[in-house]
Amino acid sequence: MPGRAGVYTYAFGYHGATVYGLMGFAASWFDNSLLMGALAWSGIALLASLVWPLLSKGSCTSTPVRAGVGVALGLLIGLLPPFALVLDGHPVVAWGYILKGWGFFGVATAIALTGFAAALVYSTRGWVLQRYAIAACLLLITAAGAVQEVPTYRAVEGVVGLDTHFGKPPANDDEQVERYSAIKDLLLKSIGQGGDGEHARVLVLPENSLNLDDPALTFLVESKVLRPLKKAGKSAVVGKLALGQDGYLNQAALIEDGQIRATVDQRQPALLSMWRPWNAEHFPMDWRRDTAMQIGSGMVGRIMVCYEEYIPVLFMLDELRGGHDLSVIISSNWSATDRRLPEIQRLHSLGMAKMFDRAVVRAVNYPSKETP
Repeated sequence: MPGRAGVYTYAFGYHGATVYGLMGFAASWFDNSLLMGALAWSGIALLASLVWPLLSKGSCTSTPVRAGVGVALGLLIGLLPPFALVLDGHPVVAWGYILKGWGFFGVATAIALTGFAAALVYSTRGWVLQRYAIAACLLLITAAGAVQEVPTYRAVEGVVGLDTHFGKPPANDDEQVERYSAIKDLLLKSIGQGGDGEHARVLVLPENSLNLDDPALTFLVESKVLRPLKKAGKSAVVGKLALGQDGYLNQAALIEDGQIRATVDQRQPALLSMWRPWNAEHFPMDWRRDTAMQIGSGMVGRIMVCYEEYIPVLFMLDELRGGHDLSVIISSNWSATDRRLPEIQRLHSLGMAKMFDRAVVRAVNYPSKETP
């Protein structure tokens, strides 16, 4: 086994690689400050990497059994705060693609099998055969992944997500007017003949699509959003911002019959760009929030907002509460510095959806310009 310094270095480097796009992503939230981007990247990678070396050195791994138990505990602890806040790429997500529909039994099986694999590797360390076997397994996994179709969510009849390319949220009145005009154009196009939402009852728009609460924007809200939806007989789940007692709230709002009928608050804002507890203008976190929303025709959806896709335990909390027909995911990747970042985020929630065989409707706001 490598020394403690080696384990820390490997773990930090591995997780740092998984969040390779975080530096530019975080910097865009802080006036393109590369310093803040670097601090966010190094801080998050350091915290996320701690869980593995803490359980992979010394007496924790003195026997194959202890090595397996240590890795299994690492997976379990990685699902809980504070590690869960930053541990994107958790192995349980990957297991969801293999143990489709196994639910919580699948989660337990994933943790146990990963621990067993670690114990097996420990017991055969030093064998030349082990090295070839691991290399062969990696090649087979790579080949299998290459020939598979790009996985998708299980769809829901009557509910459709509308992706946008609006980019950054509006920063002034002129941009607000432009955003509302763009939303109206999107709605009319989607509910028109041949549009994605022509036969849908409920349309889903991405995170932070609109400001629905500012009295100065009431005319735009009614003329560009509420009336077109009411005239078409459609409902919508729309991402919005609100100002609460503890700071800003990232919300999903249900629009029915031309009225805002219900709102659901985000449980976990993005770190550090949105959480920022040191700032008066921050987004509070609360995992206890029940995000269930009646979205019409007897259907119940549980809302998941953007960064929450990276946290498997939030998906599990929804499944523990139960009583819902689908997950409604609203995201915004406007600050993505690489086109692969939105896909990485999608694959996180998709893995958990497959583990629990949960239907999902997802809407994403992408950068306004094509990224490299």
